[in-house]
Amino acid sequence: MKRFLVIGVILLVLGIALLVFLQQFYVGKKMANVTIGGRSFSLEVADTAIERSRGLQGRAELADGNGMLFIFSEPVSADFWMKDTLIPLDLIWIADGKVAGITPDVQPQPGVGDAELELYKSPGLVTQVIELSAGSVMDLGIKVGDQVLVELQ
Repeated sequence: MKRFLVIGVILLVLGIALLVFLQQFYVGKKMANVTIGGRSFSLEVADTAIERSRGLQGRAELADGNGMLFIFSEPVSADFWMKDTLIPLDLIWIADGKVAGITPDVQPQPGVGDAELELYKSPGLVTQVIELSAGSVMDLGIKVGDQVLVELQ
């Protein structure tokens, strides 16, 4: 009987640990309303190292007006890659509340090893980066110097 009790306690502890671990994947997504030069977007927020490293990996599509906002706690020289990213993207580099640079039409690199993936570098120190569907920047006329307003939800 004592043996079953010990096994039961161990299974309970393992189950709780598993739930705590899995919770990070099922917690509601953080969102932000972002306006760039008068155009509004609803963006997922990636503000932790884990979220930033995952980015939009594995997404087969990205609806118009949606994307991801990467937030850094201090200005950084940021490098982005397309690891496990399935859709082409536009990168918008943000510093001091303005568009500091644009890297348009970044293409997926299926089958390329991590060490060979192309790195896309910020044009200087940035505090935020936005990923939108490729072509969005051109279609919407977003340009360097545009004001960027971020409202976290």
